[in-house]
Amino acid sequence: MSTDSIVVKGARVHNLRNIDFEIPHNELTVVTGVSGSGKSSLAFDTIYAEGQRRYVESLSAYARQFLERIEKPDVDVIDGIAPAVAIRQKNSTRNPRSTVATATEIYDYLRLLFARVGRTYCLKCGLEVKKDTVDEIAETVLRMSPGTRLNVLFPVQTAVVAGSAVAPISADGTTFELKKRPRSKKKQDEETVAARALHTDLLKARLFELRKRGFNRLWQGGQVFEFSSPESLLDVNFDEPVYALVDRIVLSEASAGTRARLIDAVESSYREAGEVILETVPRENGAKSERLRFAQRFE
Repeated sequence: MSTDSIVVKGARVHNLRNIDFEIPHNELTVVTGVSGSGKSSLAFDTIYAEGQRRYVESLSAYARQFLERIEKPDVDVIDGIAPAVAIRQKNSTRNPRSTVATATEIYDYLRLLFARVGRTYCLKCGLEVKKDTVDEIAETVLRMSPGTRLNVLFPVQTAVVAGSAVAPISADGTTFELKKRPRSKKKQDEETVAARALHTDLLKARLFELRKRGFNRLWQGGQVFEFSSPESLLDVNFDEPVYALVDRIVLSEASAGTRARLIDAVESSYREAGEVILETVPRENGAKSERLRFAQRFE
């Protein structure tokens, strides 16, 4: 049996006139032609019929009685064929929004194909969207030039309940509602003020919860804030993004200790927020810092 392709010789089914052809394995092959040229005879009545017939013959006599009997196609030789599955076109509904893919029902299979073997790329930066593992992060960071100073951060986030809908709030105080209800402008302003007040309270509670677990430094706008009491948070602007400072690392060449310290900081950030932000500290005044963001989610 051929392992590279399906070989057919002397096919004489319906409109086929003693033709020979070869179809490679592990590739997508499209059969095209004018009406009446024998496309269906080649695909369904020759290849599919012989593959299904051989599969049925391999079953027991008891199992064969429940399956459709397929006649042997009029062909001299068919080699390299496997059990076949045929998907026929159905046009049961007509919709002006239908496309070739949806009308022929191949859209579902293409969507499954792209979901399993396709790759997603960001429209803004052009990079591949994927889950970042701890080892991949370490390899990326350690390729940076020695002497680079990094702040390892993760965003501090909370969620509040607004009415009957849960409204997630990020560190910058922005919210979105899961349920839209018509309300007056005054009512909306009151709910916004109440939501921000609740957000601030929950954020402070979250900060002190983090402090109990050993995180006692915050980062915001390039400044580091040590917090040990409510008074120490007075200088923090909770209307702006707030980050927890996990560690400050200076990269060095071939240092196992630096790698272990970096991995530990990334794992801590993943446990707390599901993402980690690495921001470089400029060596010169006026230089811009570089920010790298990694996430264990597919985003």
